[in-house]
Amino acid sequence: MIPLYFETKPGGVPLLSDRDIERDAAALIRDFNPSLLSDPVPVDIERFAESYLQLSIDFNWLSHNQTLLGRMVFCDTIIPVYDPYTKRAEDFPVHAHTMIIDNSLIEKEALLRSTIAHECGHAIYHRSYYGRKKAQTAACTVSDISIQTDAHQLTTDLDWLEHHAKRFSAAILMPYPAVRRVCRRYADHLQLWYRNEPQLCNRLIVNRLASIFKVSCTTAQIRMHQLHLDFQETTETPSTAPPSPRNEITLISATENALARIETEHYDRLYCQHYG
Repeated sequence: MIPLYFETKPGGVPLLSDRDIERDAAALIRDFNPSLLSDPVPVDIERFAESYLQLSIDFNWLSHNQTLLGRMVFCDTIIPVYDPYTKRAEDFPVHAHTMIIDNSLIEKEALLRSTIAHECGHAIYHRSYYGRKKAQTAACTVSDISIQTDAHQLTTDLDWLEHHAKRFSAAILMPYPAVRRVCRRYADHLQLWYRNEPQLCNRLIVNRLASIFKVSCTTAQIRMHQLHLDFQETTETPSTAPPSPRNEITLISATENALARIETEHYDRLYCQHYG
């Protein structure tokens, strides 16, 4: 694994912007398998965790009601797990650098992949923080992994830690260049048949992205919004608007003009540095 450099607050919480995380994820992917930056295929997230990050993956029952989906363990310790036969909590010894995934995810591919990627984010960024804690494990709930949090709601250290891991999960499972390539390929078809149906176009392309990258539709929808790749209605002033009952729609990055627009924004300035 290539080294990543970032500052931390006195308590060990990294000082990371979303752009920093996107840049780090791109650098790691390039080192792990550079073709993933251009080819729209699912990332082998288990191989990334085990072979590239040198983490161990184990499965167990983390709770009696599947509220806990994953734990990232930073030191040799004992964690509580649930025994469904005795219906009681038991102590379970775990080695350092191990992520424990709840057994309920074995048959839920998309959520399993998101959880593994999320725990990878904790492993990469939060060793310093959890190394100072008595219980050196990051326990992640369904909402930590599956629900998008508005930046204005990030108030505590734990809020920021989960946000870091969540953003890293999205960036590693759905690399920006590969996602944009899918959107551009699909855009012509959607513009031809569903030109005045932006919501329908968004649903269709979300389903395509979810299928290609093996993530949930919710994850794909959030990622499209993060990268400004969703269909949007154009707004025109009354003096320039054509006499049409409905506004035209565009998919950012679908045309050369739209591509020029996004290349002036923060994301493309960042990605231009790292993707060439």
